[in-house]
Amino acid sequence: MDMDNHASESNESKKDGFQGWENSKTLFSDQIPPFLRPDFDEKNEDLNFKRVGTYGLEYEIKKNRIVEKHGDLDSIRKKLGLSQRQICRELFVDPSAWSRWTKAGSDAPPHIYRTLDLLLSGGEAIEKRVEIRENPKFMRSQEALLMKLQTLMKWNRRWIVFSIGATLVALALLIFR
Repeated sequence: MDMDNHASESNESKKDGFQGWENSKTLFSDQIPPFLRPDFDEKNEDLNFKRVGTYGLEYEIKKNRIVEKHGDLDSIRKKLGLSQRQICRELFVDPSAWSRWTKAGSDAPPHIYRTLDLLLSGGEAIEKRVEIRENPKFMRSQEALLMKLQTLMKWNRRWIVFSIGATLVALALLIFR
């Protein structure tokens, strides 16, 4: 009987220690899933959460940062200037999946947000890389630089072999003198 009273007192003291959790603004506190918060109660049926592993948490945090940076899926699509059909083609997904993700209460997988972030921020860099690879003038200049580098490396190897050989000859002369 005393143990039960002691246990209930310790539970009350634990709850008292975390009363200010909702009011405190810690770094990324809005991105911490409910089941990792100290005030979480599994018996509370109102919380809608999913249990994920450490990678899942990492992906969710990255996804939340992308949403804060660029907005929701439709605003990202509008920033890219693509229709729903075009964005589905870019992401290699079925249009019904896009419709399901954009309606209220549903969410896209984190890798979709990552891909959209790359399309928004790195699309130009990807296109420039493709242009450079396909540009014959650039390729010729790169080939010329590569040939110069190979020649220098060949002379460098020859110099190393020569210096090692000269060192060995000098040591042999000193030893056998």
